[in-house]
Amino acid sequence: MFFLHFIPDSYLQLFIDGVLGLGAVLFLISTILSGLFKRWFPAVEAYMILVHILALVLLAGGAFFKGGYETELLWRHKAEEIQAKVDKAEQESKLANDKLDKKAKQKEKVIIVRQGVNKEYIQREVAKYNKSCVIPPEFVKAHNDAAEAPK
Repeated sequence: MFFLHFIPDSYLQLFIDGVLGLGAVLFLISTILSGLFKRWFPAVEAYMILVHILALVLLAGGAFFKGGYETELLWRHKAEEIQAKVDKAEQESKLANDKLDKKAKQKEKVIIVRQGVNKEYIQREVAKYNKSCVIPPEFVKAHNDAAEAPK
Protein backbone atom coordinates (compact mmCIF):
# COMPACT_ATOMS: atom_id res chain seq x y z
CA MET A 1 0.00 0.00 0.00
CA PHE A 2 3.03 2.29 -0.14
CA PHE A 3 1.84 3.60 -3.51
CA LEU A 4 -0.99 5.44 -1.71
CA HIS A 5 1.66 7.78 -0.30
CA PHE A 6 2.09 9.22 -3.80
CA ILE A 7 -1.56 10.33 -3.87
CA PRO A 8 -2.25 13.58 -1.98
CA ASP A 9 -4.07 13.08 1.30
CA SER A 10 -6.93 15.37 0.30
CA TYR A 11 -7.73 13.16 -2.72
CA LEU A 12 -7.74 10.03 -0.59
CA GLN A 13 -9.97 11.69 1.97
CA LEU A 14 -12.33 12.86 -0.77
CA PHE A 15 -12.48 9.38 -2.34
CA ILE A 16 -13.13 7.63 0.97
CA ASP A 17 -15.80 10.14 2.00
CA GLY A 18 -17.33 9.85 -1.48
CA VAL A 19 -17.59 6.06 -1.26
CA LEU A 20 -19.05 6.30 2.24
CA GLY A 21 -21.52 9.00 1.19
CA LEU A 22 -22.49 7.20 -2.01
CA GLY A 23 -23.17 4.03 -0.03
CA ALA A 24 -25.32 5.92 2.49
CA VAL A 25 -27.27 7.78 -0.21
CA LEU A 26 -27.83 4.62 -2.27
CA PHE A 27 -28.98 2.77 0.83
CA LEU A 28 -31.46 5.49 1.73
CA ILE A 29 -32.72 5.83 -1.83
CA SER A 30 -33.05 2.06 -2.31
CA THR A 31 -34.89 1.76 0.99
CA ILE A 32 -37.29 4.60 0.24
CA LEU A 33 -37.84 3.77 -3.40
CA SER A 34 -38.26 0.05 -2.86
CA GLY A 35 -41.63 0.69 -1.22
CA LEU A 36 -42.76 2.88 -4.09
CA PHE A 37 -41.51 0.50 -6.79
CA LYS A 38 -43.12 -2.45 -5.07
CA ARG A 39 -46.52 -0.90 -5.53
CA TRP A 40 -46.19 0.49 -9.04
CA PHE A 41 -43.38 -1.53 -10.66
CA PRO A 42 -43.10 -5.00 -9.16
CA ALA A 43 -40.61 -6.15 -11.84
CA VAL A 44 -38.03 -3.54 -10.71
CA GLU A 45 -38.02 -4.93 -7.15
CA ALA A 46 -35.34 -7.51 -8.03
CA TYR A 47 -33.03 -4.75 -9.22
CA MET A 48 -33.70 -2.71 -6.12
CA ILE A 49 -32.41 -5.59 -4.02
CA LEU A 50 -29.18 -5.51 -6.04
CA VAL A 51 -28.94 -1.74 -5.54
CA HIS A 52 -29.60 -2.27 -1.83
CA ILE A 53 -26.81 -4.86 -1.61
CA LEU A 54 -24.44 -2.60 -3.59
CA ALA A 55 -25.27 0.27 -1.24
CA LEU A 56 -24.51 -1.88 1.79
CA VAL A 57 -21.21 -3.03 0.27
CA LEU A 58 -20.23 0.58 -0.52
CA LEU A 59 -21.28 1.71 2.95
CA ALA A 60 -19.33 -1.09 4.67
CA GLY A 61 -16.29 -0.59 2.42
CA GLY A 62 -16.35 3.17 2.97
CA ALA A 63 -16.56 2.71 6.73
CA PHE A 64 -13.69 0.22 6.63
CA PHE A 65 -11.45 2.49 4.57
CA LYS A 66 -12.43 5.52 6.65
CA GLY A 67 -11.32 3.71 9.81
CA GLY A 68 -8.09 2.54 8.22
CA TYR A 69 -7.30 5.99 6.87
CA GLU A 70 -8.02 7.70 10.19
CA THR A 71 -5.75 5.19 11.92
CA GLU A 72 -3.02 5.90 9.37
CA LEU A 73 -3.32 9.63 10.01
CA LEU A 74 -3.17 9.02 13.77
CA TRP A 75 0.05 7.02 13.41
CA ARG A 76 1.54 9.67 11.14
CA HIS A 77 0.75 12.31 13.75
CA LYS A 78 2.34 10.22 16.50
CA ALA A 79 5.41 9.64 14.31
CA GLU A 80 5.74 13.41 13.76
CA GLU A 81 5.54 14.00 17.54
CA ILE A 82 8.19 11.39 18.21
CA GLN A 83 10.41 12.79 15.45
CA ALA A 84 10.11 16.24 17.03
CA LYS A 85 11.17 14.76 20.38
CA VAL A 86 14.11 13.00 18.72
CA ASP A 87 15.20 16.24 17.03
CA LYS A 88 15.01 18.07 20.36
CA ALA A 89 17.03 15.32 22.06
CA GLU A 90 19.65 15.48 19.29
CA GLN A 91 20.04 19.22 19.83
CA GLU A 92 20.35 18.76 23.60
CA SER A 93 22.86 15.98 23.02
CA LYS A 94 24.90 18.22 20.76
CA LEU A 95 24.98 20.92 23.46
CA ALA A 96 25.97 18.36 26.10
CA ASN A 97 28.74 17.03 23.83
CA ASP A 98 30.04 20.56 23.30
CA LYS A 99 30.19 21.07 27.07
CA LEU A 100 31.99 17.76 27.52
CA ASP A 101 34.47 18.68 24.78
CA LYS A 102 35.22 21.97 26.53
CA LYS A 103 35.79 20.19 29.84
CA ALA A 104 38.01 17.59 28.16
CA LYS A 105 40.10 20.31 26.53
CA GLN A 106 40.49 22.08 29.87
CA LYS A 107 41.63 18.85 31.54
CA GLU A 108 44.00 18.21 28.66
CA LYS A 109 45.53 21.65 29.18
CA VAL A 110 45.92 20.94 32.90
CA ILE A 111 47.61 17.64 32.13
CA ILE A 112 50.01 19.26 29.68
CA VAL A 113 50.90 21.98 32.20
CA ARG A 114 51.41 19.40 34.95
CA GLN A 115 53.61 17.33 32.65
CA GLY A 116 55.81 20.33 31.98
CA VAL A 117 56.08 21.21 35.66
CA ASN A 118 56.83 17.62 36.65
CA LYS A 119 59.48 17.25 33.93
CA GLU A 120 61.25 20.37 35.10
CA TYR A 121 61.12 19.22 38.71
CA ILE A 122 62.38 15.75 37.87
CA GLN A 123 65.22 17.13 35.78
CA ARG A 124 66.32 19.37 38.66
CA GLU A 125 66.13 16.49 41.12
CA VAL A 126 67.95 14.11 38.78
CA ALA A 127 70.78 16.60 38.50
CA LYS A 128 71.11 16.68 42.33
CA TYR A 129 70.96 12.92 42.95
CA ASN A 130 72.40 11.51 39.75
CA LYS A 131 75.87 10.87 41.19
CA SER A 132 74.83 9.07 44.38
CA CYS A 133 72.23 6.63 42.87
CA VAL A 134 69.97 7.01 45.87
CA ILE A 135 66.30 7.57 45.14
CA PRO A 136 65.01 10.15 47.60
CA PRO A 137 61.38 10.23 48.77
CA GLU A 138 60.86 13.61 47.05
CA PHE A 139 61.66 11.99 43.70
CA VAL A 140 59.18 9.15 44.34
CA LYS A 141 56.54 11.70 45.39
CA ALA A 142 57.17 13.73 42.20
CA HIS A 143 56.85 10.55 40.12
CA ASN A 144 53.57 9.62 41.85
CA ASP A 145 52.23 13.15 41.40
CA ALA A 146 52.98 12.97 37.69
CA ALA A 147 51.04 9.72 37.37
CA GLU A 148 48.04 10.96 39.36
CA ALA A 149 44.88 11.85 37.43
CA PRO A 150 43.92 15.54 37.41
CA LYS A 151 41.02 16.64 39.56
